[in-house]
Amino acid sequence: MDELAKVRLSFINSNVNTVTYIKKSDCYGLTKRNRNDRFIEDYEESGKPYGVVNLDQVAHVAYLDEDY
Repeated sequence: MDELAKVRLSFINSNVNTVTYIKKSDCYGLTKRNRNDRFIEDYEESGKPYGVVNLDQVAHVAYLDEDY
């Protein structure tokens, strides 16, 4: 499995923000303006799948890992 990157997602609904983990290979998809995928999986810190994120609802992404 890809290494995970820790991110803070801010959603269009300003009351919803979350810190979660995503595959590093999915990071590029979060910053693309014309995303092909509307959903990506997110994970717990342990690497256990947590659910999915609807990218249409994401307003801003902050990378919390040192690599980003």
